[in-house]
Amino acid sequence: MNKKYQHGPNSTITDIAFLLLLFFLILAISTLQTPVPLEAASTNAEILENTDIATIVVSHTGELFLDGSSIALDSIPRQDTYALLADRNTPYEIIHPIITFLKERGVGTLYCLVEDHP
Repeated sequence: MNKKYQHGPNSTITDIAFLLLLFFLILAISTLQTPVPLEAASTNAEILENTDIATIVVSHTGELFLDGSSIALDSIPRQDTYALLADRNTPYEIIHPIITFLKERGVGTLYCLVEDHP
């Protein structure tokens, strides 16, 4: 009795599908995602590597998000350091009260995040 073994792409396709799935999962987790679409300002400044800093996102309409969740200005908890990311088209009249509030709240360091363009 001779058994014929079928050599085919069955395991190869499964391996490729699994690797693609892992690639897209890692890519989705590693990219910074804002709760609203932003067109950030650009600069050639030094890159901030510490990702443990709480990030306040400001939309061009003035909506605030803290680490991805919508929040009111007076609900922002006391902390020594924050990062601020705002849309390029956000008027200064919206950003200034946020910076003033954080200063009054005792924030010692406020990082203003921008896109890196060489």
